Amino acid sequence: MAARPTLYSPQGIRVEGLRGRPDELASFREGLFQVQDQAAQITSYLLAPQPGEDILDVCAGLGGKTTHLAELMGDRGRLLALDISHRRLISLGRNSLRLGIKCVFSLVADASMPLSSLFHCSFNKIMLDAPCSGFGVISRHPDGKWNRREADIERLALLQKGMLSGAVSILRSGGKVLYVTCTISKEENEEVVKDCLERHREMSLVNMKDHAPEWCLDLIDDQGFLRTFPHVHHTDGFFAALFKKR
Repeated sequence: MAARPTLYSPQGIRVEGLRGRPDELASFREGLFQVQDQAAQITSYLLAPQPGEDILDVCAGLGGKTTHLAELMGDRGRLLALDISHRRLISLGRNSLRLGIKCVFSLVADASMPLSSLFHCSFNKIMLDAPCSGFGVISRHPDGKWNRREADIERLALLQKGMLSGAVSILRSGGKVLYVTCTISKEENEEVVKDCLERHREMSLVNMKDHAPEWCLDLIDDQGFLRTFPHVHHTDGFFAALFKKR
């Protein structure tokens, strides 16, 4: 077995030649690491959570990004993990316990419903890793290319637009929301960004070239979006856009 630093993420380690599952290692059970693709790690740095902030992770899933955000904010503040699946949030809770993280709180809810009716508070920062067609992770999930139709992209784009609008409604003035997908579909990426800016005049697009860590500037395009491609960067294919509420 060999291990070496990842090309981009400063906390990432690429392990090669491992026999067996990484979650069977004693170091995993002791909470010394989390399994996460490099592109997913990068998105947490782009949101840049700070100690003491109130942060919402929409569609938190198993909590890879949630726990990374908690670590970056020094486990100080309040990080609410929202997901429609109670089962996934149970796994997230176990992960948090294994990693020694205490600032994460879980909530079972449907993020496609108006979030302003669910929350009577607002957040400094919001991570929205939206449900998508998943074309950026086909190299790891090859069956995905047979399970998607053109109509799915239209349906998902509509869902993403609603979720992003919901996030905007509970974002504090001066707050930021990071919109993330693991797909290359323009309808789910640039067109969702355009829709948000047209519907919410109080929102502006942040050019991440001006704020991203130096080590990931090569991954930010001329429009200020994060774009990673498996055949170029040897990561999952991700897209991310950062918004700020004026």
